[in-house]
Amino acid sequence: MDRSRQLLLALFYVSAIGLAGTVSIPDPTSPLAPVPAVAGIVVVAHAAWSGQLNAVGYAVVAMWAAVLTLSVGAGLLTVTTEFGDGFVPIAENRSARLAATGGLCLVPVTTYAYFLKN
Repeated sequence: MDRSRQLLLALFYVSAIGLAGTVSIPDPTSPLAPVPAVAGIVVVAHAAWSGQLNAVGYAVVAMWAAVLTLSVGAGLLTVTTEFGDGFVPIAENRSARLAATGGLCLVPVTTYAYFLKN
């Protein structure tokens, strides 16, 4: 694969991982916002260095499948947390956002590691 194609593919993968990881973050100024992008950069940098960009493609697909599962699951279950007098959606719960963002960042890392071994 030539260098320009590899660079475009790496930029696409970093963008896809960063975008998917920020789905559960409602505030773009949150301290969690750079975490998915950093995870994407680390995975893609390692893949580009070792020549394993195809494995990152599988990781991106797995991450977007996790985003779809999280979105559909939250929509179907309508999980809420009691807060004071009313109910607050789980997406507005700080610990739930942290768990979702962390989980969504672990998906591409573990999927990439799995495909590197196989």
